[in-house]
Amino acid sequence: MKTLCGSFRLPGKKEFVVYFSWVGFILVNFIIFYGGLNWLSSVRSYTLPLYFSWELNIPFIPGFIIVYFSIGGLLLLPLFTLSVSELHRLGINLLWLTLLAGLIFFLVPTRLGFVRESDPRQYKAIFWLLFKIDHPHNLFPSLHIAYSLTIILSVLKKNERYLQWILIAWLAAISFSVLLVHQHHILDIVGGVILSTVIHYSVGPRFYKKFPKNLQE
Repeated sequence: MKTLCGSFRLPGKKEFVVYFSWVGFILVNFIIFYGGLNWLSSVRSYTLPLYFSWELNIPFIPGFIIVYFSIGGLLLLPLFTLSVSELHRLGINLLWLTLLAGLIFFLVPTRLGFVRESDPRQYKAIFWLLFKIDHPHNLFPSLHIAYSLTIILSVLKKNERYLQWILIAWLAAISFSVLLVHQHHILDIVGGVILSTVIHYSVGPRFYKKFPKNLQE
């Protein structure tokens, strides 16, 4: 890796190959498990309302959809920050997140308490696409939060102190955004944080140790 600025590096060929290999593999699993289980929950006769009644008073602020989708930028950070071995470790963590969250989605089918806005003004096209591809059922735990936290935990110590605070603020903003665009409830966020933390510090490292030695270097 060639240094760009501070902790950021220009990725080499190995980093590109490892990063996009994991992205493709996780994306396939995400489509199968997240998409399939979301459809299954949409045709189930009963889903659980995992939210507090007072949460329904949280205002809908459509502009926060930009913050919500800023996870796309967050997903790119590992490519410019992590080494090959660290990318493998992150890939394992994200794969386990996807699989375990899918199991929970199957066992705990939920439904959104918010009424989805039909006309979110200038962001209408974005919300229309979001509502088309994402049924309001795979809520607990929030994969949006779990993915965000896992990536930040992976890159946090690689950055200077001021960048660490920026990353923490970014995570906080994303956490608020999932509420303010009415995509998740508070328990979904808590579930995402717990699942991410457990996998990052326990499940992921155990399976990484079983990875071929040449891929851990």
